[in-house]
Amino acid sequence: MVDIHKDLQIFVVTNERSTFPYVLEGIEQQTVDDLDVKVIKNMKWVDALNSIVDQCTTKYFIRCDDDFFLHPCAIQFMFDTMIQQEDAIMGCYKLWEDWSYRVSGGIKIYNASRVRELGGFEENHRGSVDGKFSKKIKKSKYSETGNKMSVFGIHARATLEEMMQYEKIWNENVGKVFTKWKSDKKTTKQMKKYTKTVEEQFDMRISLLRKINKSRHSDFFKVIKRWEK
Repeated sequence: MVDIHKDLQIFVVTNERSTFPYVLEGIEQQTVDDLDVKVIKNMKWVDALNSIVDQCTTKYFIRCDDDFFLHPCAIQFMFDTMIQQEDAIMGCYKLWEDWSYRVSGGIKIYNASRVRELGGFEENHRGSVDGKFSKKIKKSKYSETGNKMSVFGIHARATLEEMMQYEKIWNENVGKVFTKWKSDKKTTKQMKKYTKTVEEQFDMRISLLRKINKSRHSDFFKVIKRWEK
């Protein structure tokens, strides 16, 4: 029988931005106690992800960025829906990006042995891994899962200085200049305009995610209501 304590590890990938301690606090506040949490620091993105694959000793792992502020019910819900789909290799669960006021791509849970079977992660010319891995899945016997209308956390905005430094690190790791934010004037403008502090973003996550999930009539809203009782 699958058990969240013996079958799940959570890996937080970080370059130690100001959002990082709040990510750990959000995981500590999950409805599931004593989760197995490990931290991967200051590595090139694709190397960090393959390091997770190498280190993982459980059936499943969650890859959590250092700016994902999760609702307390998120991890249990993700785990439960992942294990229900027998052929799933990956589950992708949406986040809310408050500074751009939109739902964004999200936090992911993987079946570790199946990721190894497909050869792990590879980066594209921009240093991203998700597109290439999704192509691998489509060619395999496995599937992706998730929950289309539910939103499980906030994709927080670190300080603008940290975001620019992150861009610099990303460019150096890729080995070429790919100006991720400056190439998108609208995104840069949104980031500069956003005034909420990291602490404010963390503190607002529970009420904001309740509101968003209610408006989307999501399955996760039903979970939130039961948790509130």
